[in-house]
Amino acid sequence: MFITIKKYINIFISNFSGLLIYLFISLRLFFFCSLIFRINLRKIKKIPCSSNKKKIIVLPKSGGYEDLLASYSSSQLKNDIAFFTIPRQLIKVVYHYCLKDSAYPDYLTLRDDKETIIKRKKYRDALKKIFLKLNKIWEFDGIIGFNIFYYAEHDVHQVINEIKKKSIIMHKESVFPEAEHQYNKIVYPKNEKFNGNIILAYSDREKNMLVNTGLAREDQVGVPGCARLDLAFDYQKISQDKNLIVYYIIEKERPVPGESSFVNWIELKEKTENFLIQYGKNNPQIKIIFKGKVGVHKRNELPNDLPKNCIFINTGAGHKFLKKAKVVVAFNSSAVFEAIAALRNLIIPNYDPNISLNEDNLLILPSTKYLVNNFKEFNQQLNYFLNENNKDNEGKKLTKEEEEILDYYFGNKDGCSGLRTKKFLDNVILN
Repeated sequence: MFITIKKYINIFISNFSGLLIYLFISLRLFFFCSLIFRINLRKIKKIPCSSNKKKIIVLPKSGGYEDLLASYSSSQLKNDIAFFTIPRQLIKVVYHYCLKDSAYPDYLTLRDDKETIIKRKKYRDALKKIFLKLNKIWEFDGIIGFNIFYYAEHDVHQVINEIKKKSIIMHKESVFPEAEHQYNKIVYPKNEKFNGNIILAYSDREKNMLVNTGLAREDQVGVPGCARLDLAFDYQKISQDKNLIVYYIIEKERPVPGESSFVNWIELKEKTENFLIQYGKNNPQIKIIFKGKVGVHKRNELPNDLPKNCIFINTGAGHKFLKKAKVVVAFNSSAVFEAIAALRNLIIPNYDPNISLNEDNLLILPSTKYLVNNFKEFNQQLNYFLNENNKDNEGKKLTKEEEEILDYYFGNKDGCSGLRTKKFLDNVILN
């Protein structure tokens, strides 16, 4: 109850702060904008810090934020960097005030029309004044974002670099099917080059894309891997809830940067959910979590009269629900590979005719053993995995093929990407 109240209080403060930012920026009162920024800074208490030798501002985003936590959360690691979040919404308010009808979306940050160039300079000037004044009342050492293509944040990194602070992007996008990966060769050049210090990518595949499309120099991109995947490796040692199924809700359409979608998975999604709901009704002792993606899935996509043992959740990162799962149901998402790394029983629906027609839109799997081709197989697999006498996971290890695919997409086949990420960040921030 207290956590819920605190959450709504923080939302109110953030929204009210946005209104004040709009007022102050319109009056060119940049000092008061910096005060609002300062009021909204929140120390990340989950990251132990022995001293505030360096202070870093974080623009939080699900997935990337968890990568940061996974890199620094161990109390056994020496850490002299304090991290503070600030609502990304405040940056967006400044952006929209300055750009107005010239505002552009994510993944399209390269603009060459005169009006937008003038407004964008106004935006950068405003950001520079706000951050310089913030630095006078609260000295900081840099900023971390989680995507090079966010419309309001792209210029933040250039400004931070210009005022001699450290600018870092922990780029959390890399798990693309081949069709999207090829399409990125067209999309990425529609964006301005990175003008910060360093980008941390998950994989060599994504680093090569960033470099080859001219968005960054090779020496600007490091590849420590996906730090939050370390948690999945840790879950190998944790006992599972024998009655828990976690279903990572299928996206109705796979979004493509700058476009609508490549392929539609509505039929597969609906059939899978109807099956799981019926399985829940037939097996009331089994708990089924329907985990939606933040900002993508809504409760009204499911029937109003869900069985009590079927629970819809669309907040927070998905990996924490993996921790106790006995069975994971997922399709064409990073959740598939998190389940593999955690050595969880994995089921991937494979009964949509679109699948065979759209192989380039599917992520590569290390094996076909996870696939169910009809509802009979689906039911049999669930019953088998949930059987108390099933001891298949005892002593189980990742296969060579599984390690190779985890390295290909995530740069993490050993559960040590958090340490590598921390080493990269420490080297940039402390030196």
